Amino acid sequence: MMLKYAACIIPLVQLLLIHGSTASLFSEECLRIGFKSYYDPTTDSCWITQATTLTYDQAKLQCNHMPGYDGHLAFPKTLNHSWIIWTKLDAHSSWIGLQHFGSPATVSNKSEWYYLYPDGRKESAADALWYSGYPTAGGGQCAYSYYNNMNSLFNYPCTSTRTQFICQYDSSTAHHETTLEHKCKQQNQWFWWEADKSCHVLETKPRHPEHAKLICTHIPGYRGHMVFVRTIEKMNAIRAFRDAINNDDIWLGMERDRNMSSPKAGMFWRRFDGYKESFNFKSFPSQTGGLEAIGADYTYMVGAVMEDYWDTKRAMALCEYEEKLRYAPTLLDIQCASLSLPHIYYEGSCYVRQETDVTYDVAKKSCTHIDGFNGRLAITNNVELLNLIYKGLTLPTGGFAYAYVGLERLNTTGAATTGYYWLHGNGQTLPVSDFSYFYPGFPTGAVEPTKGTHFRINANTANMKALPQFIIQVYDDLSLQESCGYQCTKEPDCHSIVYNANTHNCLLQSVDSGMMYVKSTNIISAPGYAWYDRY
Repeated sequence: MMLKYAACIIPLVQLLLIHGSTASLFSEECLRIGFKSYYDPTTDSCWITQATTLTYDQAKLQCNHMPGYDGHLAFPKTLNHSWIIWTKLDAHSSWIGLQHFGSPATVSNKSEWYYLYPDGRKESAADALWYSGYPTAGGGQCAYSYYNNMNSLFNYPCTSTRTQFICQYDSSTAHHETTLEHKCKQQNQWFWWEADKSCHVLETKPRHPEHAKLICTHIPGYRGHMVFVRTIEKMNAIRAFRDAINNDDIWLGMERDRNMSSPKAGMFWRRFDGYKESFNFKSFPSQTGGLEAIGADYTYMVGAVMEDYWDTKRAMALCEYEEKLRYAPTLLDIQCASLSLPHIYYEGSCYVRQETDVTYDVAKKSCTHIDGFNGRLAITNNVELLNLIYKGLTLPTGGFAYAYVGLERLNTTGAATTGYYWLHGNGQTLPVSDFSYFYPGFPTGAVEPTKGTHFRINANTANMKALPQFIIQVYDDLSLQESCGYQCTKEPDCHSIVYNANTHNCLLQSVDSGMMYVKSTNIISAPGYAWYDRY
């Protein structure tokens, strides 16, 4: 990545931390789920359709999408309900929670049909909205809905007929839920998988696999990973979830060990913490034929099958969060996750993209998106970070190539390659010694008469094509030492600090000043204290 001079472009912003929920309404939780859904105010219920085709007996076990509420196959008791199914859910020919209890020979007896609850309770459906001539003898002991705004119920065999199904959740069935269950329902495009007791959140912007992994920070306090798909049932649920939002490829959390001699060898579900779990090919007898390219070690789900590819491919990210992967989130972690703008939380910093076409001086004052955190134009002084910003934010969102960064030429008296500093905020700067990421022929030394030199990322570089035409913000969590250092910047005579981590005692010192706080190797600290000076 190279840097090039520019006079007025889009800012790339980094924000610096200076110091140290309410549950959604039931209807909002309903409408945020990734499946096709509709909130019915007349019954205070949430109706969710799954396009996966199952038998009735299979479908009635799948209504567990909304943790904290008891679900069942839908009870369409009014013409309005048939309208909801047809118009709002586009779910005609779907199983509902209506079943015959009696001899198959008496299936046409309407008084023997009941709405069935998960706990086994039955509610009479003698007045169910059957289509003319139904239920019919020999038609089966389970029902589905077909027509719009009219009597629309038909009966079909429960175990041999496969079709989609509709689940209903009533707010009156609310019960205890775990923290993860509650937080899951606050996300956009989510679904809950009861078998794994895990929450899934879909990111529709296509990313390369390594950068897709970094997106799984939706739920502060839970470390996310790319989805593990251990069963056909979960694969079918993901397929229905994906198709209701965006029918595109999804990265999986399975990778092949490098340098394998067989395409079926070395396949593991993998997590960020080093956890590995062997992939069971027997569980997917007809879905893994595409796992065949040695060296194409990343896997994704396309249609109803799994395939492999190299890291040059881009696909959606389906992040999975589990109760056992909890951690103590920082305030910044929580604040970053709540932002509506595209962002990445990476190594204690929150990078936020905002589309704002401003001058450099305005950009430096625009880092105000999180209360209590001061901002700065981003310090992009390594290739890893540049790739993260480009492939994690710019490329997926179609960002423009150029962006201001926090780099200025503060001393303009020397040669063209001297006097350049990264701006760390609070008056702190760091001299630039590595110019390898500048565009060929730059820096030129050209400056505005009364300002430092302003730089931007050039689109035509060896490492990547572009950085976004958006503000990129980074918020850094400060330790006690850093907070102490900030106080030092407000005292004209302070040039170094010492602090005691146990007593939280901070001492401001008067020594030679430099650019940035680093731990001194030239001074022996007093017992219990660490000494930091500026070089």
